[in-house]
Amino acid sequence: MTHLDLLVHPVRSRIIGALAGRTLTTRDLARALPDVPVPTLYRQVRILDEAGVIVRTGEKKVRGGMERSYTLAEGGGTIDGDMPFSADQRVGMLANFCNVAVHAYRTYTESGGQEMAWAQMRSLYLTEAEAETLRQSLRDLFAPYQSNGPGDDRKRRIVAVMDQPDFEPTPEEEP
Repeated sequence: MTHLDLLVHPVRSRIIGALAGRTLTTRDLARALPDVPVPTLYRQVRILDEAGVIVRTGEKKVRGGMERSYTLAEGGGTIDGDMPFSADQRVGMLANFCNVAVHAYRTYTESGGQEMAWAQMRSLYLTEAEAETLRQSLRDLFAPYQSNGPGDDRKRRIVAVMDQPDFEPTPEEEP
């Protein structure tokens, strides 16, 4: 299994998203992903653990079994954007990204959450250099908040930003 296949998977990618920036037990993961059957969840956690994408941070005995805690390994959920990907792989990565965000919001609303998701889409004309400057500006904007932990009236939020080229049809030449 390639690293891309490992990460771009409907359940494994949601586990990675749930563990980003925090430690959860397998029971916590089951509550965070209520639509995933428990045996499937445990199998996918094991695959991610064996691949080094997530790391076990603790273990305690609970009702005759062992309950493990996991967190995302350093760089564990990262896909190297410089690698060559086919059109299908690129579309699959984007669809997977959107799937993770939608499932997370669905779980939030189905658990009684009332806050609306905020989303905006803008079309910008940018050179490659300007697009990279924009991406770096966004990384810089998020940086001061990355180390915030729970507490102080904070709640975990998913902030998803996407940058993609848009299709520009060219005028057809008349015969």
